[in-house]
Amino acid sequence: MESLMQEAVRELGAVRCASCGGAKARGKSFCGACWYALPEGLRRGLWKTLSEGYATAYDEAKEWLRVNTKI
Repeated sequence: MESLMQEAVRELGAVRCASCGGAKARGKSFCGACWYALPEGLRRGLWKTLSEGYATAYDEAKEWLRVNTKI
């Protein structure tokens, strides 16, 4: 089973958004639509480095998008 960190790194390198399946650039957390749907505080949390807690912030953002959007 993949750890939260492994999942975050894998999805950061993907070209598909883990939230909606839309196209995104490698190195970006989400596609533009999902990114701008997130509240400012969650977006700010995604500027952390992997060692500063990015994986946890990313997981929280994915859950927020799952619950709060229909993207």
